[in-house]
Amino acid sequence: MVHWGWVAAGRDPAARDDVRRAGAAVELLHAFAILHDDVMDRSELRRGHTAAHARARDAHRGAGSRGDAAHFGNSIAVLAGDLVHAEACHLVADLPAAAREAWRTMMVELVMGQRLDLTGAAQGRQDLDHACTVAHLKTGSYTVEHPLRIGALLAGATPAALACLETYGTHVGVAFGLRDDVLGLWGDPARTGKPAGDDLVAGKATVLLALAADRLPPA
Repeated sequence: MVHWGWVAAGRDPAARDDVRRAGAAVELLHAFAILHDDVMDRSELRRGHTAAHARARDAHRGAGSRGDAAHFGNSIAVLAGDLVHAEACHLVADLPAAAREAWRTMMVELVMGQRLDLTGAAQGRQDLDHACTVAHLKTGSYTVEHPLRIGALLAGATPAALACLETYGTHVGVAFGLRDDVLGLWGDPARTGKPAGDDLVAGKATVLLALAADRLPPA
């Protein structure tokens, strides 16, 4: 998406170093989010493999180590996420100011979305507005919308081009989040690489749950 933001702004598809660095940083930010998200959601699988926290937990148990294995696994995964996040920020440190500001906004919205996801589940939220906000901030913002914007900013895009990409990125990002929710409930773990049904069991405030609450009796 960083690359296509650059191209959409009219620049040569052969990306310069700034675009490559920004794209690598976004990829690392995704890894950071996944490492922490799997701890918070207690997900055992990620991309068809044992999640990082579960792998560290199992290694702790296998070695007969002291202390609580689950807490150890969670701690290792959090530290791994912190390390990846630090490397991502290092990559963007020398980018132009506008791109760095978009990066900061993306990180803040990612945290906001995750916080709303957690508090919505704790409060039993099932309203559609809240679910759509989570879909936008938790997934769409850092998956599509801001990466596009960062690439376009690096290309020196016009305000009109930036506005167009923002509208496109918002819609496609939310669509990606909604599709992810569907796969999270009905997807085949052998194909998606992650468990099915976890969000429903946890009562996550997804759009699916909001629509079901609106259309079905409470029972």
